[in-house]
Amino acid sequence: DAANGGTLGDVPSVTTANSPYYQGVFFKCGSLVGISPVPMNVAFGISTVVYSPTTNPTTGYNSGYEAGTVASGLWSDIPAIPDHLEGDFLPRKAVRDGETGPWYGDICAYLTNGVWRMPTRKEMEYGRQEFTGEEPDVEGWWRPNVTSEWLPGSPANDATGQAGKFLLSAYPDNVARLKTKWGQVISLPPSGDRMAAHAGFAAIPGTRAYYWSGSRYSGGDSANEVCLAFTRDSGTVGAHDRTMGASVRCVK
Repeated sequence: DAANGGTLGDVPSVTTANSPYYQGVFFKCGSLVGISPVPMNVAFGISTVVYSPTTNPTTGYNSGYEAGTVASGLWSDIPAIPDHLEGDFLPRKAVRDGETGPWYGDICAYLTNGVWRMPTRKEMEYGRQEFTGEEPDVEGWWRPNVTSEWLPGSPANDATGQAGKFLLSAYPDNVARLKTKWGQVISLPPSGDRMAAHAGFAAIPGTRAYYWSGSRYSGGDSANEVCLAFTRDSGTVGAHDRTMGASVRCVK
């Protein structure tokens, strides 16, 4: 459930009625390790729940997840895809950095045996605009036309601290949408982030959102990858620090 439902929010185990308001857990870009958004207002530590995968080396896909912690409590000990693993897109099948290194890939494809994938940069960039209805009428992504201030909310959390599996507790009207050329509409709530620059400090959700793309960044900056970012007042698709903990949504 943590991996296939609450982590991503738009895979089949989550109902259509609930999926627009699922926060999900965070990922560093290209990482297969899910990271809880709680505890918030503190740096990442040994009390923070992570979801570690078990990779089938033959298929390159997921064969299980376990909830646990990072023994060192260090944000830097969670991997993000390194620059020397080249390609225009994150690998659809998980690849390993060396014989004993971490596994990397497109987390959506990894969880669903290649049925789902992360959206491309072109899908995120096309048709960007504000909207007032429940669903955009053409391809692209849409930011809510909300005039009131976006205020911080509380992260989705359950009694055991395994956050991301439940609904965001505030501001459902701030959910953006991404519509693919195939007509699929994906919901993008303002789920916050974990800031790599501050040792994994958890930013409060409700005011901003970051979503990783499956496209790799080719701008000559080895520290960044492609990310959709938006607030009430602005939105961009561009380069962000690959070690930031950001959300993921899946498309087919």
